[in-house]
Amino acid sequence: MNSNELLSDKTFAFAVRVLVLQKNMSEENKTNEITREFVRAGTVQGAIVREVNYAQSFEDAIDILKRTQKEVIDTRYWLDLLLFSEMISEDEFNSIDKDAQNILSLITKVMLTQQNRNSYNDN
Repeated sequence: MNSNELLSDKTFAFAVRVLVLQKNMSEENKTNEITREFVRAGTVQGAIVREVNYAQSFEDAIDILKRTQKEVIDTRYWLDLLLFSEMISEDEFNSIDKDAQNILSLITKVMLTQQNRNSYNDN
């Protein structure tokens, strides 16, 4: 499995975790603005990553990965708010935030791989 496929799998699994976390929230917390933003940012990552397979150029692929990176950072912000507003437990936060950090690391790895391939192809 190459790093693009791994990133696609991880962001899909992350989106599922986001939806399960929302499902397990109280009825009141499921529908508030913070939760909606968290769900949007946490699920759109996988959709954006899939666009990499259809990138028109190296620059396009990097831009797509940067958008994904932004959404992961946004997700972590909303996670912080969910934790500090006591809408999720610290255990729930720690588990899903660790996954978000791993996705950020993987995005960096994929971008470096893309840059190395582009440099190799330019020579």
